[in-house]
Amino acid sequence: MTKDDLEEIRQRVKNATIGPWTFEKGDRSRGDRRSAVICNFNHDHGEWYIHGDISNIEDAEFIAHARQDIPALLDHIAELASDIARMCPIADRPVIESLLAEKDHMAEEISDLQRKIDLYEAYAQEYDYYAILNEMGDEDARRELMAQAPVEKTAQELRDEIVEQAKADVERLSNRYQRKNYCGISVEFVVNHEKRTVVALLKGVNTGIVYTKGIAKAAPDDCFNEHIGKAIALHRALGIEVPDEYPNAPQPTEVRVGDVVECGSLKDVRHVKVVADGEYIGTGLDKAVISSITVKHRLIRIIDDSRTEAI
Repeated sequence: MTKDDLEEIRQRVKNATIGPWTFEKGDRSRGDRRSAVICNFNHDHGEWYIHGDISNIEDAEFIAHARQDIPALLDHIAELASDIARMCPIADRPVIESLLAEKDHMAEEISDLQRKIDLYEAYAQEYDYYAILNEMGDEDARRELMAQAPVEKTAQELRDEIVEQAKADVERLSNRYQRKNYCGISVEFVVNHEKRTVVALLKGVNTGIVYTKGIAKAAPDDCFNEHIGKAIALHRALGIEVPDEYPNAPQPTEVRVGDVVECGSLKDVRHVKVVADGEYIGTGLDKAVISSITVKHRLIRIIDDSRTEAI
């Protein structure tokens, strides 16, 4: 039963003749078996209204008592509803609707706050926290922040580490006494800087027969490095998975003595080997000192950073 149903019943009670109602039994000694419902309408004038003749006394009693019973039941229902609402507010539908509306509102606010946080984080990346702390004069806070902040390595530092790792791998894997397989095999490398390739040959120690080989070739836009190439080729020759860092090593960003670089202009592009300041370069067509204008201002890219005497 809904609240509307209860309200309709309450309205019918309100519109009915005021109570209390009673009923009057028929005089059976005179053969009158009918009963009547009597409504007390006007107490001041003593007027009584009789509603019909009812042959069934139980029906008359039910109708007469309904005038008092129904209001009592309605009041009891209202009292129970009030107790339920007080003990469990969520049972009240308006409360539920209010809570759902509040939930939607809070979700919108959270979404808006997240957008602001993302924006502030984007802004924060543009500022130098260390410089700000220096300007504020908070040296202790600056030191603490620097100690906690992870040190991000440059591309050149990462490449240097990968090259050293490649050298160590080649030395370890080339030692036949440290290999579980191919212990009777020696390793030989064929390096071609012009073609930018490295071939690792696995030969019989006594026979010199090539049993297997592995090849590494630098991509056209990559800087060639003999040590990384040897590591890749040797892994492939031995059937070992190549570590991801070797083929994905970052490109060099610092020119060093021993590098081969591409420099010049669109009309005059040449490859030169970088040498130390003061070193004799002869005609200077295939060499350039590291502090020269050619290296400092006409550098296009580093094409080989192996820095070996074989170059």
